This record gives sequence, structure tokens and C-alpha cells, in this order.
Amino acid sequence: MNRTLTLLILLFLLATAGLAQTLDIELKSQPVKFINPKIYVDSVVDNRDFKEWIVTTKTGNRKQSKLNLAGGVATAIKRHTDYILPPSAGRKPVTMRIMVLSANEQPNNGYEKATVTVVTSFEAKSGDGGSVEIYRTSATVSESGNDATSIYERLIRRAVEECLEQLNSKDIDKLTADASAIKKLKKEEARARVLPDSINVDQLLNIGGNKTEATKNPESEAPTMPMDKKRKMEEEESYLRLEEMSTLSLLVGTNGSGWTATYYLNSIFADGRISIPLTAGVEYIDNLSSSDAKKYQTSSIYYSKIGAEAFYPINKYFWLNGGVQIPLGTERLADLDGNESETFIAGICLTQSIRVMSNQYSGISLAVGFFEQLTSSKVQPYNVGVRVEFGVKF
Repeated sequence: MNRTLTLLILLFLLATAGLAQTLDIELKSQPVKFINPKIYVDSVVDNRDFKEWIVTTKTGNRKQSKLNLAGGVATAIKRHTDYILPPSAGRKPVTMRIMVLSANEQPNNGYEKATVTVVTSFEAKSGDGGSVEIYRTSATVSESGNDATSIYERLIRRAVEECLEQLNSKDIDKLTADASAIKKLKKEEARARVLPDSINVDQLLNIGGNKTEATKNPESEAPTMPMDKKRKMEEEESYLRLEEMSTLSLLVGTNGSGWTATYYLNSIFADGRISIPLTAGVEYIDNLSSSDAKKYQTSSIYYSKIGAEAFYPINKYFWLNGGVQIPLGTERLADLDGNESETFIAGICLTQSIRVMSNQYSGISLAVGFFEQLTSSKVQPYNVGVRVEFGVKF
């Protein structure tokens, strides 16, 4: 029993060894053909509220990684823009402000669908020697594949390039002149003025003194995604990631007690609320207490288990679980004369529990519930009891 318990704990520790780590990726710049290029990016400013990482994702060996751009977002994007739109005679210098750079992934018909959104603000030199915001736009791009991590780099480049293409298609001189003129007007006059069509593009402009509460000058206060929407996105993303977990459980049954170690992996279904990950684990039960087991000097059962378990949130901390597993293993018996035998057994196991779990990307999980198990065992054809589970989500 002690040796088996040690092996279970080792398996648990190995499964949880890969907690979140930082992964810096390089933007692999490729040539981009701009039609009549009129601009180049003189500087890039990172105006995001949260700058520690872009997205938390899965990398090799199912490890959780905090994805970021090597050298920081501003440095990486400036290096990329220098490659695709280098300074040249006749091109206007602009400052590019990154207001939002968000990413997420979710299962999609057996693949992972990655999505990246970039919101940018562009500034140019005004006639008084200062700078003025001339254009604001956004781009959202998605792609599905086997590994979302390898897709993010390409999607970030594409989103940045789309924003630059939108600005490059405009009349830069007219945008700058109109923005500079409006900047000089008083706030009341600017609100009353009808803006020319050339700068009223998709209602995404935020120029000069014509400010609204939602579009303030990024130099004074960078507009950001509403916090309630941001929290909802993070919560839904957390729902999609909850299946990555390793646990160790104590089983106390009517006909036997023991331990089980379980690893929750790849979701086979997820819709943003309910998630059903696959499960794999090992289980050991000894000192069986059924009437048939008492005919033997010693009795124990070792299982490998595969199955699935559904997670449904009551709120952001409490969850309902229901699972089904197929146990496959060996039953070891020693009769009263000391003769030992081993028999292959199979069966089905059902579990129900209520779980307390961190709503962050990684954290602690604690569950209490019941299990019911039917097998082909000679001495323990059925077992019903209580399960207490402790785990780490990552």
C-alpha cells in the first residue's frame, strides 16, 4: 500500500510540474505589398492597460504558458513595421499607439481556433509642431489549426498589417490638416462643427478637440475595453481552460477504500459555459471488505481509468461535476493458504461532485462527492462511496 501510494503521489507531482511559464515569441516579418505606400511608422507606443502578457495558452506537453512578444509589444511591432514599411522619401511619419492587443482560443471541430484583435490609434505632426490624432481603427483575424500557439504570431502580424493598410488608403495630408484645424477650435465650436466625409471613416476617428467620453486623447487617458466586458471575456476563457487539471483523490467505499490520481486534458466539448474534458488516471484499492473478500487473506485492485467529466459553473467559484470512466485493471488475491492469483477486470464507474475551484488560469481545486462502480471483480463486483478530491488547475 505504501509503495503504491508513493507512486500515485509521484504521478500527481509530475502531472502538475508544468505550471504557467512565460513564452516570448518573435514576429517573423514577411514582405507585404502596400498599394502606393504613403506612410512609415516613426514610433510605436504600447497604451494597453495590462502589459504583462497577451494571452495564456497551452504549449508542448500540455504546459500552461503566458504568451508575449519578445522585447515587448512596442519593440516587436516597431521592428515589424520597419521591415514592411521602411522610411522612404515621400512617406509621412506616423506614431502608432497600440490601444488593445487581445487574443483567445477555443476548441473548434477537433482543432483550436485562435483569434487576435488589435485596436490602434495613429498620430501625425501638426502645424504647431505638436502631434495630433488623425485616425483610429481595428482589425480582428482568426485561424484554426492543431496548435493555437504557433498561429498567434502570424495573426498578430496580420492584424497590425490590416490597420496599417486602412490608414495607408486614406488621404494622409487631408486627415492631418483637418485634425490640426479642429484641434485649434474651442471645445464648443468643435462639437458643433460637421466633420468632412474624408475624415468621418466608419465612425472610428477621434481627432483634435472633438472628443467624447469614450474616445479621449491617448496622451491623457488611453481608452480601454470596458472592465465588465473584459472580466466576462476572461471568465469565459477560464471556462474553456478549466479542463487542464491534475488531482489526487481519497476514496472511502462500502466494499473497499483507496486512492486515485486523475489528469483532466483536452476538452471534447465546450461552449463557453459547460465543458467536458477527457480524463485519464490510475486507482488503487486494497483491504476489500465485501463478504467474498473475507474468504481471502489479502485482496487488492489496481486500475487504469479513461473517461470524461462534465463541468458546469454555479458561479465563478462553485461547479457541478458528473463523470463516467472505464476502469481496466488487475485483481490480486491471496487465499488462506497463501496461494496468489491475478485476474484481469473491467467495468464502469460514475462520479458526481460539487467543486470549489479558482476562477484564474491556474489555482487550487477541491471537490467532494460520490462514486458508484461496477466491475467483473470476483470479490468486489460493486463499490459505492464518498470521494474527496484535491487538485491543481493549470
